[in-house]
Amino acid sequence: ISFNRLAMELSKRRLKQLTLTDIPATTLATQLTILEFELFRWITTEELLHKAPEVPEKAPFLHACVKFFNRTCRFLATEIVTTPNPRHRLNVLETVVETAQILRDMHNYDGMFAVYTALLHPSVQRMKKTWAGISKQHASIWDDIFNFASPLGNYLNFRQELSDMTYPMLPFSAIFKKDLVFVEEQKTFLENGLVNFHKMRLLAKIILSINKCQQCPFSLVSDDAVRKFILYAQEMNDED
Repeated sequence: ISFNRLAMELSKRRLKQLTLTDIPATTLATQLTILEFELFRWITTEELLHKAPEVPEKAPFLHACVKFFNRTCRFLATEIVTTPNPRHRLNVLETVVETAQILRDMHNYDGMFAVYTALLHPSVQRMKKTWAGISKQHASIWDDIFNFASPLGNYLNFRQELSDMTYPMLPFSAIFKKDLVFVEEQKTFLENGLVNFHKMRLLAKIILSINKCQQCPFSLVSDDAVRKFILYAQEMNDED
C-alpha cells in the first residue's frame, strides 16, 4: 500500500472517530463561520438583482450558502438523534444549544439560524427526556435563542438587534432574500412615468449592507479536522 493511500485511510479513520462530543461549542461555531464566509464573500451584486436569488443558476454562490445552511441543519440534527449513549446525547444537545449562542455573539446570524432550525427538527424535538436533562444554563440559552429567532412580526426581535450592528457579520440569508424579492416586486416606474426612486433606494440599502459584510472578514483560525467533520459528517434525509 502506498504512503499516500495509507495517509488517506488513516485520515478517514480519524474522521469517523470524531463526534460532536469531541468538539467544543466555540470550535464548532468558529469553523462553521469560516466555511460559510468562504462562500458568502463571493456572492456578486448580479446574484442579488432582478429576482436572481430565486434561480440557482443565476445565483450560484448565494445558493451555495443556502445549501450549506441546509446541510448544517441536517448534520447537527443527525448528530443529536443518532448518538446512542443518553449521557453523550445530552452533551451533544447542550453543545449545539451553546453553539447557537456563540454564533449569535459572533454575529454569524445565518449560522445561528441554521443551528436554531436544527434544534427545531421534529426528530430532535421528540427527544423529550434528553431536553428535560439539559442544565438550567442551557435551558435559559435555548429560551433566549428561541425568542430571538421568532418569525413573529417579520422577525422583529432579530431586526431590532440588526439596527445597531457591528462588523464582521454574516447576515441571515433567508431574510435578505425575502427583502430583495419584496422590493423587486414593486414597480420600477410610477404611474406618471417617473422612476420609482424609493424602490431603488431600498435595493441599494440592502445590497450595500451585504457588500459591507463581505468586506469585513472574520479573524479566525481554521481547524482542518473539524472542517472535514462538518463537510462530511452523516446527515439525515428530509423525510427522516
